[in-house]
Amino acid sequence: MKPIVLIIFIAITFSAGFIIIKDRERAVVGDQRAQLVMREIGHRILLHSGDSNSRVLPVKRISASAYQLEFESSFQFIPDTLVNVIHSSLTRAGLPLTYAVNVFDCKTLSIIYGYQIGDNANTTVPCLGRDQVKDCYSIQITFQQAVSNNAIIGYAGLGIGLLLAGFLFLQRAQKAQRTDPSFVPLGSYSFSFEKRVLHTGNAAITLTDKESKILNVLSVNRNQAIDRDQLMKEVWEDEGVIVGRSLDVFVSKLRKKFPPSSRIKLVSVHGKGYKLEVE
Repeated sequence: MKPIVLIIFIAITFSAGFIIIKDRERAVVGDQRAQLVMREIGHRILLHSGDSNSRVLPVKRISASAYQLEFESSFQFIPDTLVNVIHSSLTRAGLPLTYAVNVFDCKTLSIIYGYQIGDNANTTVPCLGRDQVKDCYSIQITFQQAVSNNAIIGYAGLGIGLLLAGFLFLQRAQKAQRTDPSFVPLGSYSFSFEKRVLHTGNAAITLTDKESKILNVLSVNRNQAIDRDQLMKEVWEDEGVIVGRSLDVFVSKLRKKFPPSSRIKLVSVHGKGYKLEVE
């Protein structure tokens, strides 16, 4: 399968996986995220009341779109602060911003404060600026839509976006490779002597200085046998000392860069030297 086709296949499969994910799994993801935000809201409300020690009790999910906050100790709150804390936390978390809030008296279960946030025609925030007495309260936040749907759509969008970005990056990289004059075609590979790199598909194989020099000489004379002495002279001539065994070692390493399935073979020519066979 060609790399581009593989990338497209993965992107389609990945997107389809999000689309067909089970409702129960979506609910779990959204619920966990929402519960973390609810606990943050409870923590901030206690801090604003001057309480940094008592606990926020486990958040209760009382329906698909409603959560209830309960507290270990009594506290006092100012409606203005309550409204700002809840709305800023939901906004940062990307949760729905159409919701209702009710504050209950723990003993009587009566609503002692409540308000609704929505579009301009559906927003009611009464009694701002009036401090509520210190007492035992629970806070219920009810969204007009299930939290899990928004959460999973956001994750799906992120996943698809990342794959699309990766696909576009791959296209740009391949285009840059095709237009880079330092790369020369070598069968199913492209080779840059200057950059000491072999490209095949989406893979980049880094070469050492000696490997790159040997491959450069052989590629210029592809399908021709090159004498060992000539090859060593061109590769090691600037170093003064030439060790015949070194050539064999580097050729062996270079040969491993081309798998048997490739259309390139680096072969030994008996009594002469080496040849790069390119189909």
